[in-house]
Amino acid sequence: DGAGAGGIAPGSLVRFRDGSLRGRVGTLFEVNARGEARVMLGLFTTRVPVEQLAEVRRRTESS
Repeated sequence: DGAGAGGIAPGSLVRFRDGSLRGRVGTLFEVNARGEARVMLGLFTTRVPVEQLAEVRRRTESS
């Protein structure tokens, strides 16, 4: 199903649970083999441990 580490699929909306971005929502772009997630936040992206993310809305095949 394309889900990355933590079971969250690329394209899903995620909320930061920890760190300086806590509470912000972004779109999961990718998760690498080390468990680092790349998240798009408006005009920039950031890499964080996938454990810092909580899924808000799962990507659907039509989105």
